[in-house]
Amino acid sequence: MADSELIKDIEGVLSVETVNNSQSYFKRLSLDTAWNTDEFSDLTVPENTSVREVLESFENKILTIKYIEGIELCGYGSIRKAISADKKYGLWRFLVFAEQICNELQTYHEHDLFQLVIHPARIAIHKERFIILPTLAGVLPKIPDLLMGQNKEWLYFMAPEIIRKRGLNISELGAGDIYSIGRLFKLILSKLHKLPEVMNPTMLCTDLVEHRVYKLNESLIPLPDDLQLLINAMCELEPSMRPDLPGIIEKLKNLALDHIPSLVISEHIEKKDYHIAEEEFKAYDKNRGLASFHDLHAELLYCDLEIMKKPPGFQKAINHIDKTIGRNPENYETYLKKGELYAAFTTHKQHAMLSVDAYQHACMLSKWKPEIQEKFLNATIKLEDLNTIISTSSTIPYNKRIPKIYLIWAMSHLRFEHIEQAWTDIIRY
Repeated sequence: MADSELIKDIEGVLSVETVNNSQSYFKRLSLDTAWNTDEFSDLTVPENTSVREVLESFENKILTIKYIEGIELCGYGSIRKAISADKKYGLWRFLVFAEQICNELQTYHEHDLFQLVIHPARIAIHKERFIILPTLAGVLPKIPDLLMGQNKEWLYFMAPEIIRKRGLNISELGAGDIYSIGRLFKLILSKLHKLPEVMNPTMLCTDLVEHRVYKLNESLIPLPDDLQLLINAMCELEPSMRPDLPGIIEKLKNLALDHIPSLVISEHIEKKDYHIAEEEFKAYDKNRGLASFHDLHAELLYCDLEIMKKPPGFQKAINHIDKTIGRNPENYETYLKKGELYAAFTTHKQHAMLSVDAYQHACMLSKWKPEIQEKFLNATIKLEDLNTIISTSSTIPYNKRIPKIYLIWAMSHLRFEHIEQAWTDIIRY
């Protein structure tokens, strides 16, 4: 199935415009079938949805939805490639993806933005998170005649009650969206690597709506029983049998925690199966991909693993931490781990200095958490040239032009007015 076949659905064609090498996506809808456009003023607030703005032109009777800039369209192929559900930790990546999509949908439902149909071409990536390109189809247009046009792949994702009543019963739209993402999840977890072919749309609709049967062939990769039951429940033909979104999100979150790489790796470390733990980390690292699929605690466990080796792989652990910091320089936990690593190997003065420097960054990024401040101060006393300054009386150090020394002195004596001044100096220099 080509992704382009799903670009067009009941709401028209997803279009792209390029301005100054920057691409943005939009859809245009005719207002001839609109019910009440006054309901959609909140769509102009980016914090509410992934919509950047909604423009209305009553002269031409056209409504244009513009999506936020910086999104990257996914499509079926790229979603499967990013998740690789049949590979090591693929199930965990799927659960992360599924939870993000359900949280997106929950946000839309909270604003009464029902989506009517959700298919792979409606999934995008924004700031390395998966999002749904929202549509107004669930609250604005009626479903057109299903027999018109050529491409009907999106029918696979539409709930039978939505097809029967053409989306006119608003009270059923929420459950219809749950059916839709359930079908999306089954597609991603399919062994077939393609969407079941909708050869006869009329027959598909008749089977779903009139006979309440589903005849398309589906074969999924092996799944935990809890996940299999959850997805099957989402795809129940009777809307009353489907779970609600908060319950789905909670189950996905718990399942993800059960399969997170750091849990698996830590269990092997506890059993002292260091070789297996290292292989597990390599499997995680190989398919880490988007930031959504990063497990910081697994990456920190790798450092512990190197230290436990005989002889310890201290430099490998430090190099790994530096790479992790490069990927996410705003996370204080990585700097804290770096400080701890250097503090454990303070046979050289340089190590002690690097430990102090790492703890200082951790303090700053954690907004000066007391427990990290304590580690920072403990590390400084290992520096011989600072030891005298810290242990002396409360006299302000003569050389205030060395901001780090000034800060260490101020913190060790709890001189808060000087802590603020010292930190200002550090930022300035």
